[in-house]
Amino acid sequence: MHIQSIPMWTGSSDNYAYLVVDDKSKDAVIIDPANPDEVAPVLKEQINSGKINLTAIVNTHHHWDHAGGNKKLLAFPEFKGKPIVGGKDCEGVTQTPKNGEGFKIGDITVKAIYTPCHTQDSICWFMEDNTGKVIFTGDTLFHGGCGRFFEGTAEEMNTALNKTLAAVPDDTKVYPGHEYTKANVKFAISVLQSEPVKNLQAFAENNKETQGKFTIGDEKKHNVFMRMDDPEIKKATGKDDPIEVMAKLREMKNSFNFHSITMTSQENHGADGPPITTKDTVLETGAAMTQSFEPIKAICAHLNAFHVYASDSSRSVEANHYCTHLSADVRQCLIYDTPTNPARLIGVEYMITPRLYETLDAEERKLWHSHDYEVRSGMLIMPNPYVPNAVWEVAETEEMKEVVGLYGKTFHFWQVDRGDTLPLGSPQLMMSFTKDEQPAKRRAAVPAEASTPKAKQSKLAKENNITGDEENEIKEAFDLFAIKQKGEKEGVMPIDDVRRAMMYYSQLLQALGIPPERDELSEFVSILDPEEEGFAVYSSFVAICALKFHNRSRTSDSHAQEVDEAFRLFTAGGGEDRITLATLKRVAKALKEDPDEELLRDMILHANGWASVGKGVEKDEFEGIMRKAGVWR
Repeated sequence: MHIQSIPMWTGSSDNYAYLVVDDKSKDAVIIDPANPDEVAPVLKEQINSGKINLTAIVNTHHHWDHAGGNKKLLAFPEFKGKPIVGGKDCEGVTQTPKNGEGFKIGDITVKAIYTPCHTQDSICWFMEDNTGKVIFTGDTLFHGGCGRFFEGTAEEMNTALNKTLAAVPDDTKVYPGHEYTKANVKFAISVLQSEPVKNLQAFAENNKETQGKFTIGDEKKHNVFMRMDDPEIKKATGKDDPIEVMAKLREMKNSFNFHSITMTSQENHGADGPPITTKDTVLETGAAMTQSFEPIKAICAHLNAFHVYASDSSRSVEANHYCTHLSADVRQCLIYDTPTNPARLIGVEYMITPRLYETLDAEERKLWHSHDYEVRSGMLIMPNPYVPNAVWEVAETEEMKEVVGLYGKTFHFWQVDRGDTLPLGSPQLMMSFTKDEQPAKRRAAVPAEASTPKAKQSKLAKENNITGDEENEIKEAFDLFAIKQKGEKEGVMPIDDVRRAMMYYSQLLQALGIPPERDELSEFVSILDPEEEGFAVYSSFVAICALKFHNRSRTSDSHAQEVDEAFRLFTAGGGEDRITLATLKRVAKALKEDPDEELLRDMILHANGWASVGKGVEKDEFEGIMRKAGVWR
């Protein structure tokens, strides 16, 4: 067995595609060829030189950066008709083996091992011949780490790693989907200072690529996510049950790198005075053990939103609400600037039902704001506390149904947005982002007669095919959530704020057609934050927004009309439901062209994914091929 790693998007998402070749027969498969522009040249060279006989495309899961290149790869003549083997949600999949089933690559035995969590269709591919054993783990298992729980639970990941993969022979070499070892070991060493972890750290520091250098047996020693029973890890998480340890460990990993960055520049989270001493920490811990904290224990919801100052609607601040119910009509919320410690208590909010709001006089009502726009636009959310998406969505939906009709009265005591290190000055009345008849939006409307010059198009805007004005809209949304980081001119955005940043302005909403769907958002997160550092950089955020902008154009009414009109030109004024070989010959004749029939056949096959010439080209396929040709963006 010979394995060739093909790095993709090096320096950004650091993906690997893998070419697996049987030494005797030269039969081969390509695993996760997500970027055909980088993979196809390698495959073509090997095929043309007689080194391999490509038999299939294999995927570990359906995410764009693993299975998103399938159809594009099949469009090349060298690969047309190749089966795509993977989970049921993978792009263009033709074969999905059951758990434990597999196939052969010459003398190599291949077995599908289902590991649902990162995605529900995640499959690890175990392979064995007389030269050894290997496993391709996609985004389930990394060296020293594991994938995010995008579609699963801590229980599922614990099963995947510590039962399913732990049962694989210890001498099996691991080939993960990304080069994340250096980032993973930074977190691992923070919770477990064992010799195996230190050895992994040393190796990662001195080797750019680590794939295939460690075995399942090694992972059991240095991967903190495969050591749920380790006393040090239990101590670090404060949990004992393996599933709870897994959940807490993943939560810690999600916030590790990002919060290490923020705390570097804000040792005390913006508060005056020296750092908290060890003595203070010990005393606080001892005192906490003797107290009941009954009012705090009554907190039943965490809501995240942004408040604007009633006196200056151009100023806004993040508000993490921790709410309790005083009655069926009244809630009260403590407001912190961040959901993680150390967090500053910056204000309070009281919420009442419309029934009580109607009892208030006109002057008092001016102090209250509606939550309708916040909830419906997605500016007010209930963050996911690392539970299954389906469970969270039900809970969030029910909570938002309650909140959408409530009115709030909010005061902030600490003006953290202007850099205050103490709660100075008078309490500030706050409002929410609301409808036009409620407090003013952040930006005043430009008078109709005003003429605003077009913004200059930057290099980044040109690369993403957007205008300077469109980039300015995106930048304004990014800046609201960004924090400064050394080496990043524009700062970085916490990954949890991506969805709201994409929803921030109504103009941006209309331009981008957002917010993204939740499954789409999970893919955005994996692209924006490939090393799971907890933040996104400006250039990547612009690229994602530009992608949404261009994708929106595909479904707009004007674009649909444009596609219809163009399709009618080929199909006798709409009298045919597809473009056929006869159609192309008729058009060529009208244009007084005499192309080779083989060329026309190839045009049809290229457009319909090499199905057959007789199938012709349907309207959606016609749109796709015209888009590839650059006719529509």
